[in-house]
Amino acid sequence: MMRMSVRKELLAKATAPMVEVQHIVRAEHSDPFHVLGAHPVKVHGQPAIAVRAFVPDADQLWVVRDSERVPLQRIHRDGFFEAVFPGETQIFSYRLRARNAAGDEWEFEDPYRFPPVLTDFDLHLLG
Repeated sequence: MMRMSVRKELLAKATAPMVEVQHIVRAEHSDPFHVLGAHPVKVHGQPAIAVRAFVPDADQLWVVRDSERVPLQRIHRDGFFEAVFPGETQIFSYRLRARNAAGDEWEFEDPYRFPPVLTDFDLHLLG
């Protein structure tokens, strides 16, 4: 059960479990690639791609795909955003564009768009 203060921090419903959103916002998630970036999801039983990002300095965030700019919805007041692309079944290339409260805008690669490059064996060797 979520505490009342947590509910006040959540502004909308996400396709990711709310407990995982909370772990991302608190920097407590053990595998942020599992939540952030682009992921195949089902929305009302139909396939879709959800793009999720955590950008605390942004007031607004967009997915930039070719010449299209699609806004992400703020899910958590601390900067967790998500956009859902209904009918999409394949992960696609994109960049993120952000705007802060001062009106400054910047565009950048979403680091979670790229899969992890270390294998389990690499992690074992590093351990």
